[in-house]
Amino acid sequence: MLCGEYTGSITFYEEEGPQYIWYTISIITNYPVALKTMNIESEIRKKHIQKIEVPYDGERENAYQVIINGVGLNGYSSISLKPGMLNIYQLEYVPLEVGEEKGSICFINP
Repeated sequence: MLCGEYTGSITFYEEEGPQYIWYTISIITNYPVALKTMNIESEIRKKHIQKIEVPYDGERENAYQVIINGVGLNGYSSISLKPGMLNIYQLEYVPLEVGEEKGSICFINP
Protein backbone atom coordinates (compact mmCIF):
# COMPACT_ATOMS: atom_id res chain seq x y z
CA MET A 1 0.00 0.00 0.00
CA LEU A 2 1.35 3.39 -0.93
CA CYS A 3 0.70 6.53 1.04
CA GLY A 4 -2.62 8.25 0.62
CA GLU A 5 -6.24 7.78 1.65
CA TYR A 6 -8.04 4.50 0.99
CA THR A 7 -11.78 4.02 1.51
CA GLY A 8 -13.77 0.80 1.51
CA SER A 9 -16.48 -1.08 3.36
CA ILE A 10 -16.94 -4.25 5.38
CA THR A 11 -20.30 -6.01 5.19
CA PHE A 12 -21.69 -8.63 7.61
CA TYR A 13 -24.62 -10.83 6.51
CA GLU A 14 -26.97 -12.95 8.62
CA GLU A 15 -26.92 -16.59 7.59
CA GLU A 16 -30.67 -16.93 8.04
CA GLY A 17 -32.39 -13.75 7.12
CA PRO A 18 -32.25 -10.80 4.80
CA GLN A 19 -30.53 -8.47 7.28
CA TYR A 20 -27.03 -7.19 6.90
CA ILE A 21 -24.90 -4.41 8.32
CA TRP A 22 -21.95 -2.61 6.80
CA TYR A 23 -19.23 -0.30 8.02
CA THR A 24 -17.43 2.23 5.90
CA ILE A 25 -13.72 2.46 6.68
CA SER A 26 -11.09 4.99 5.71
CA ILE A 27 -7.35 4.40 6.07
CA ILE A 28 -4.86 7.25 5.81
CA THR A 29 -1.24 6.17 5.36
CA ASN A 30 2.04 7.99 5.01
CA TYR A 31 5.63 7.03 4.23
CA PRO A 32 7.78 6.22 7.26
CA VAL A 33 10.22 8.77 8.65
CA ALA A 34 13.41 8.91 6.58
CA LEU A 35 16.22 6.73 7.89
CA LYS A 36 18.80 8.83 6.10
CA THR A 37 18.91 11.95 3.92
CA MET A 38 21.55 12.58 1.27
CA ASN A 39 22.31 15.18 -1.38
CA ILE A 40 23.13 14.07 -4.91
CA GLU A 41 24.60 16.51 -7.40
CA SER A 42 25.35 16.03 -11.08
CA GLU A 43 25.86 18.03 -14.23
CA ILE A 44 22.72 18.43 -16.29
CA ARG A 45 22.00 15.35 -18.42
CA LYS A 46 25.00 13.53 -16.96
CA LYS A 47 24.25 10.24 -15.23
CA HIS A 48 25.35 9.85 -11.61
CA ILE A 49 25.15 6.50 -9.80
CA GLN A 50 24.63 6.77 -6.04
CA LYS A 51 25.34 3.62 -4.05
CA ILE A 52 23.08 3.38 -1.01
CA GLU A 53 23.82 1.01 1.87
CA VAL A 54 20.58 -0.65 2.98
CA PRO A 55 20.71 -1.89 6.59
CA TYR A 56 19.07 -5.24 7.21
CA ASP A 57 18.96 -7.11 10.50
CA GLY A 58 16.76 -10.01 9.43
CA GLU A 59 17.70 -13.64 9.89
CA ARG A 60 17.04 -14.81 6.32
CA GLU A 61 17.09 -13.38 2.80
CA ASN A 62 14.09 -11.19 2.05
CA ALA A 63 12.84 -9.38 -1.08
CA TYR A 64 11.71 -5.75 -0.91
CA GLN A 65 9.80 -3.63 -3.40
CA VAL A 66 11.50 -0.31 -4.19
CA ILE A 67 9.42 2.82 -4.72
CA ILE A 68 11.23 5.81 -6.24
CA ASN A 69 9.69 9.29 -6.34
CA GLY A 70 11.47 12.15 -8.05
CA VAL A 71 12.34 13.60 -11.42
CA GLY A 72 15.49 12.08 -12.92
CA LEU A 73 15.69 9.21 -10.38
CA ASN A 74 15.78 5.64 -11.63
CA GLY A 75 16.67 2.18 -10.32
CA TYR A 76 15.57 -1.43 -9.96
CA SER A 77 12.02 -1.98 -8.71
CA SER A 78 13.09 -4.61 -6.16
CA ILE A 79 16.06 -5.64 -4.02
CA SER A 80 16.90 -8.87 -2.25
CA LEU A 81 18.44 -8.21 1.18
CA LYS A 82 20.72 -10.82 2.72
CA PRO A 83 21.58 -11.12 6.42
CA GLY A 84 25.18 -10.50 7.46
CA MET A 85 26.07 -8.85 4.15
CA LEU A 86 26.61 -5.30 2.98
CA ASN A 87 23.45 -4.70 0.93
CA ILE A 88 23.90 -1.99 -1.71
CA TYR A 89 21.21 -0.38 -3.88
CA GLN A 90 22.29 1.62 -6.92
CA LEU A 91 20.20 4.71 -7.61
CA GLU A 92 20.66 6.47 -10.93
CA TYR A 93 20.24 10.25 -11.15
CA VAL A 94 20.05 12.10 -14.46
CA PRO A 95 18.89 15.71 -14.00
CA LEU A 96 17.13 17.14 -17.04
CA GLU A 97 16.79 20.71 -15.77
CA VAL A 98 18.94 23.13 -13.80
CA GLY A 99 17.74 23.55 -10.21
CA GLU A 100 17.04 21.64 -7.06
CA GLU A 101 14.72 18.65 -7.12
CA LYS A 102 13.59 16.56 -4.18
CA GLY A 103 12.96 12.86 -4.35
CA SER A 104 12.63 9.81 -2.18
CA ILE A 105 13.29 6.10 -2.25
CA CYS A 106 11.40 3.64 -0.07
CA PHE A 107 11.97 -0.09 0.51
CA ILE A 108 8.73 -1.95 1.24
CA ASN A 109 8.36 -5.57 2.30
CA PRO A 110 5.29 -6.74 0.31
